[in-house]
Amino acid sequence: MLVGASAEMADSLQIAAYAAGKTDWLKFLIAHRPGPIHPTLAARKFAALDHLSRGRIILHAITSRDGETGREGDRLDKDQRYARTREHLQVLKRAWTSTERFSYSGEHYRFEDFRSEVLAYQKPRIKVSFAGDSPAAIEVGSAEADIYSLYAQPLKQTETLIATLRQRAEQQQREAPLEFTLIARLILGTTEQSAWKRAQRILEQVSGTSGYTGRENLSNPNFDGSPSVGDRRLIDLGKDGSVHDTALWAGISAVTGRGNSAALVGTPETVTEALLRYADLGVTNFIIHGFDPYEDVADYGREIIPVVRREWRNRHIKTPVFGPSRHAAE
Repeated sequence: MLVGASAEMADSLQIAAYAAGKTDWLKFLIAHRPGPIHPTLAARKFAALDHLSRGRIILHAITSRDGETGREGDRLDKDQRYARTREHLQVLKRAWTSTERFSYSGEHYRFEDFRSEVLAYQKPRIKVSFAGDSPAAIEVGSAEADIYSLYAQPLKQTETLIATLRQRAEQQQREAPLEFTLIARLILGTTEQSAWKRAQRILEQVSGTSGYTGRENLSNPNFDGSPSVGDRRLIDLGKDGSVHDTALWAGISAVTGRGNSAALVGTPETVTEALLRYADLGVTNFIIHGFDPYEDVADYGREIIPVVRREWRNRHIKTPVFGPSRHAAE
C-alpha cells in the first residue's frame, strides 16, 4: 500500500505507523521527501518503524517537483535536488547497516561520528524505491535504488526504458540487480463497452475540476508542482485520446497534467493480460489504483490481483512474480 507525501499532506511515516499497528501482514511503500529532513534523523525514524512493523516497510524516495519545494523554503534546482537525494539515500543505507560510527562529507550533508542505535529490522536493510524519467533521476535511481517505479506507458517505450535503466545500473557498484514497479490506474467494466463508458464518465468529471490548461508555466492547482518529465510524456500521449497497445489510455493525464492518471481500461481479462505483458518485460511489482477507491479496491482484490498471480505462475512456474513471500507489496 502506497502512502503518499507532498509539501501539504499529513506525515506519511505517522500514517504508515498507525496503519501498521492495525494490520498484521500488509506492507507499506512510504513516500519520503529528502529535502525537509536530515538523513540521520530519517534513518532512525524508518528503522524504528521497520522494527515496530516487523519489516513491513519500503522507503519510496520523492525528490519533489519544481514549484513544490519552494513552499518550504527549499531553493535548490532540479539537478541539485537529485544530487541531494543521492547523498540522502547513501546516508540512509549506511545508517541502517553500520554498527560502527561513520562520517560523511558531501555537497549537501556533512557530519562526523554518527551511529544509529537502531539498525534496520530487514536484512540487509530497508529497500529503497525510486521514480523519475529525467536524466538526473535515471543517474541517481540506477545507482541508489533497489526498485525503480515507472508510469504505465506503451509497451515499446517501457521496454526501452527498462533496458536503459538496466544498462545504467550494470555500470554502477550495486548490491543487487534493479527491480521494476509499474504505476497504473485500472478502469474495469463487465464488458469493454461498459469499461470505456466508465472511463469517459471519469474524464468528464475530472475535466470539470482539474484546472489544468496544459500551458507551460501553469501547474495544476490540485497537485503539488509543475508536471515532471514523465508527466509530460503521458500528457502528450493522451492528448488525442488514442488507445495504445490493447488497453492503455492517457486521456485523463492530458486533463490532470499527471502521469499517474494513465489507465488500463477494459474487462478484468483485458486488464490482467495487459499487466502480464508488462511483467514479461521485467516488471515485478504493481502499484494499482483507481478513481473510486472503495469500489476499486474490492474489484482489484477479487478480479485482478489473484488472477495476475495465478496466470504468471502458470506461465513461469519457477519465477514467482511477487517474490518468495505471499505477502509481497503490490
